[in-house]
Amino acid sequence: MNQENTRLLRVSQVCKLLAISKTTIYRLIKAKKLKAPIKISDRAVAFKSKDIEEYINSKSETNK
Repeated sequence: MNQENTRLLRVSQVCKLLAISKTTIYRLIKAKKLKAPIKISDRAVAFKSKDIEEYINSKSETNK
C-alpha cells in the first residue's frame, strides 16, 4: 500500500477542505455520497484522503 492511500484526514480538516459543515459531511455520508470515515481510536474517526479526493473529482465531473 502506498503512502497516499494511508493518509488520514480528521473531520475538521475535511470541513475546511470542502468548505462545508460537520453536519453536512454526515448528511453526505447518510446519503451515500461520501464514504464513511474509519475509526482510529475509541473517540476519533478519520477519512481516507483518497475517498475525499474521489468525492471532489466526482463533483468536478458533474459541474462540466
